[in-house]
Amino acid sequence: MSEITTDSAGQKITNPLHIPVKSDENVVLSIADQAAWLLSARPAFELQQAEQISFLAHLTQSPLTLNQHFNVLQLPAADLVHYAYSIFKHSGCLIVVPTVNLAQWYLYLTTIMHNHSPENHYHNWYHAVHVLLNCYRYVYPLLSQLQPLDIFALLLAALNHDLDHCGISNTALINQVDPLAVKYHKVSPLEQHSIDRALEILNDEAHGTALLQAVIQPNNNGAPVTNNEHNAAKSRVIEIFRNSILATDISRTVDHEAILTHYLTFHNHLDYTDSNQCLQLLTIILLCGDIGCVCEPFYQSMQWCGRLYEEMQCHRNSRQSNDIAKVVFQPQSSLENDQGLYYSLDNKLILPPSGSLSEYYTNQLKFLEYYAIALYARVSEPPSCSLGHLSPYTTRLRQNLIQLAHSYFLYEPSLGVLVKTLTSFSSPS
Repeated sequence: MSEITTDSAGQKITNPLHIPVKSDENVVLSIADQAAWLLSARPAFELQQAEQISFLAHLTQSPLTLNQHFNVLQLPAADLVHYAYSIFKHSGCLIVVPTVNLAQWYLYLTTIMHNHSPENHYHNWYHAVHVLLNCYRYVYPLLSQLQPLDIFALLLAALNHDLDHCGISNTALINQVDPLAVKYHKVSPLEQHSIDRALEILNDEAHGTALLQAVIQPNNNGAPVTNNEHNAAKSRVIEIFRNSILATDISRTVDHEAILTHYLTFHNHLDYTDSNQCLQLLTIILLCGDIGCVCEPFYQSMQWCGRLYEEMQCHRNSRQSNDIAKVVFQPQSSLENDQGLYYSLDNKLILPPSGSLSEYYTNQLKFLEYYAIALYARVSEPPSCSLGHLSPYTTRLRQNLIQLAHSYFLYEPSLGVLVKTLTSFSSPS
């Protein structure tokens, strides 16, 4: 993976994508220069038909037959810009921003990439694109039912939901009386900060990323869009954007239950002309998409979960010295090659992360069973409901739970408890 660095203003970088330049490699390039170079590489990327076909098939196939070889974490950061644009393009939602050209899209996406910290093992650009991919997977069967404007808002929310994440949980920020926690009155400071920063970029005309200023609600009669219609379209995008991102605060369990309970009252007969019902649907999709890494094939899933654990460990260790702002993180390139590789394709051996192995896997098993499986099962039953197509993901989650449990613990499902008896490190045959 390419290291991404920015200056304090967020507008200058030191060629983190290793763009060929005539001078030395330490030349400082602007985000605009990076975007222009990525745009020039787009035609070559589109010619990689095999890779494109593999990617599009990965988005739309059953989760039980997902391409084991397509792994976002193994792609170059630059390619993720291409893939992100492809998702917006193939969703059909670009018609809501008809005046935004390809160059502006690449400038926007490159800016978003540079507003995700490469120092975070998990909450970074790779996670953002992965959640975007998940949300497209989940909304794909509903594209003909939903308004393009709503789809656009969902995909934007997916890409921005952890923008400028500091790698620390909301609970830690609140306990440390962090300025972000104070600013947002201890209510979802990370999510509110991501929303504000994302909207700042979406309205930034000076740097050419003001996509929100171009938003319209397409009409069928071809009549010019009025100011009132434009403002209504912007308001709708912001409504979906704000509500769905706030729902990704996993600590707000009471709010999650309220959202789910309300959604389940109509999910079996959803009215796609009802803007409020569609808002609830899109919120549920982002909520599921945010934790979609655990729905990947088992060894990819463990790689994502290991990264989250390592990120948490970094900050847990740093708190002992009360110096969170100066934590030195392991570069992602080293993380991939060494400690961060939680699976081996040769012998299928799961390598333990740093810290407590028992704690890590106990928490992971509990998360899979009591949160992820419970969420996916509730929103996908019965199969005829609006998100019934997520049912196979529940099956995949249960398979991953069993594989993890068999690998590391003796598990007694009839009792619903974890028996912390460590077995071998080999996966089941």
